[in-house]
Amino acid sequence: MFSQVLDLPFPLLISVVGLFFIISLVGTLCFSSLPKNKETAPPDVSSSHLAPGVLGRMMEFGAPIKMVMRCYEKYGPVFTVRMFHKRITFLVGPEAQAPFFTSGDDELSQQEVYGFMKPVFGKGVVYDATRKDRQIQFQSMANGLRASRLKSYVTKIEKECTAFFKTWGDEGTVDLLEALSELTILTASRCLHGDDVRENLFREVAKLFHDLDKGVTPITVFAPNLPTAAHRARDKARIEMVSSSLCNL
Repeated sequence: MFSQVLDLPFPLLISVVGLFFIISLVGTLCFSSLPKNKETAPPDVSSSHLAPGVLGRMMEFGAPIKMVMRCYEKYGPVFTVRMFHKRITFLVGPEAQAPFFTSGDDELSQQEVYGFMKPVFGKGVVYDATRKDRQIQFQSMANGLRASRLKSYVTKIEKECTAFFKTWGDEGTVDLLEALSELTILTASRCLHGDDVRENLFREVAKLFHDLDKGVTPITVFAPNLPTAAHRARDKARIEMVSSSLCNL
């Protein structure tokens, strides 16, 4: 998380740090004054083993998986972390997450939670869409994940993997995470979009998907439009993706 901030120009870095400090101070004062129902509210994570106060929570949020596991073991599947001007409530596991997907937006708003994803998906898509449009979009995506469809994907996945690994040769060194991420994109495209789309999905387009994915970092949750290197690459990738032939198929 810190590396994302530190790549900013120095004057902008000073402004961002100052702004976050002010937001953190005001947010802490505001939220600390709100009445709480201690009987029903989730446990409030107000400390970190790395450093006291918001600084410790910010440092720990840089490795969110470790933070979530630590809090899960200590507080259970539902807990709230105060971070700057936000109160982030985590729902860990299928049982704890079920109400989030079944409750209406007036109770648990998916759009509000995932608003930071708008630069990735675009305006009016998925979590920026109305509840009605979002349900239609989700239904369209779910059709490709039915059991009957999944069974038909086996031969396509095998074909894609065989062709991909043939290019590796007998020895050498690869970035395994990057390579398997590329393979996942190519495989998912053939299975979910069809052979026609896959044949037009060049490796350059796979790189665009990679940049979109890497454009979601811990700091994105709080400042999705902050001009970090990851966000700039994300925005550039989305512009190229929208203008590519893939979106016109």
